[in-house]
Amino acid sequence: MNKSLLFFLLLETLAFVASLYHYRRNKSKSAFYLAAYLGLTVLIEIIGYYTVLLKALERLDLIEGTFWEKNFWLYNIQLIISAVFYTVYFKWQLTSKVSKKLLSIVVILFSISAVAYLIFSGVYTVAFSPFTLIAGTLMVLFSIGLYYLELLQSDLILNVTRSLPFYISIGVIIFNLCTPPLFLYSMFFSLTNNPEFVPIYTLVIFGSNLIMYSIFILGFIICSRVRKH
Repeated sequence: MNKSLLFFLLLETLAFVASLYHYRRNKSKSAFYLAAYLGLTVLIEIIGYYTVLLKALERLDLIEGTFWEKNFWLYNIQLIISAVFYTVYFKWQLTSKVSKKLLSIVVILFSISAVAYLIFSGVYTVAFSPFTLIAGTLMVLFSIGLYYLELLQSDLILNVTRSLPFYISIGVIIFNLCTPPLFLYSMFFSLTNNPEFVPIYTLVIFGSNLIMYSIFILGFIICSRVRKH
């Protein structure tokens, strides 16, 4: 599992570096914030490894029974940030004022509701938030749906393979269709008591990350040659 975690970190770092390369060639607002988001993702991943490090050092006793015992507190925050970012990212690709306003309202309602759920449900430090997983996934997919709708109605569809948001949308869709069900399932079934679930969980998480970040990197490389997307 530690090798998988290191692989995820390497993959995310490569995507971050590729996003910086793309930003140097295409200094748009969306390219800047995408690079910043991927950099934040790498930072969160590094911080989240503290449980793995303490386990390797056999010092888990330092955090047993404390707020920090598990890193769900960190990744629940990341889930909210991720859902909000990708929704806003695809909102930037829209031209319809109605669609933009709708997504702005949805983002505000989601953010308030997701934070409130973490505070009052008691799930914050013990498991992934089911509200964030479900509502966040639906919100992101809805924003991508609006993006695709405008894409089909514009001339951009003719050069879609040179459009970075298109590559990002494919990667995000694959990841959001594959991983949330597993995260939700893991909340109700202990990985220790269901060992047969572990290889499936690992394979899907590994594969989803590999596909998503590989598509991101491919998109950055291809679209770095395009000054405007």
